[in-house]
Amino acid sequence: MASIKAISKGYFFGAMAVSAIHTVHSFEKLGLNTGEQWITPLAIDGLAFFALGLQSKKYSDDTNKIGLRLQIGAGIAQLVANVYAASSPGGMVLGLMVVGIYLLMEMIGPKIRTRVEVEAAAAKIEADAKAEADRAKRNEAARARRAAAKAPAKHATRTTSRGTKISAL
Repeated sequence: MASIKAISKGYFFGAMAVSAIHTVHSFEKLGLNTGEQWITPLAIDGLAFFALGLQSKKYSDDTNKIGLRLQIGAGIAQLVANVYAASSPGGMVLGLMVVGIYLLMEMIGPKIRTRVEVEAAAAKIEADAKAEADRAKRNEAARARRAAAKAPAKHATRTTSRGTKISAL
């Protein structure tokens, strides 16, 4: 498992490095040649990392959607920069491939789970469901006891040794 995650991270960071080089080259082609071109990968790739963080499970669905939109925007900017940096059709294909690998690893890397992790999560869900069912049974029994306590007491009747019925209040 660790080796698969390491390979995924390796591809991810390798693609990020190549993408950063292409982004710098793209902005050099646009006329930034005094050092500012080295800031551009931080802007684009930094936004992509920020967006990835916003898509964490600990944030709300609305925040996840904002992260996804930012991620798409950063991905498009990376794609444009990587293709524009190319000086040949092969370079364009390389740019597309690098961004594709980057996006693929970004999507599947966090979702890689071992069988043990999946089975443990399923067992926890099952245990939580059983605990909830037990809680519901206890609550129902408590409701029934409270309802019985609130109901008016029925009069008890008994028969004496002579056969007469006596009603007790």
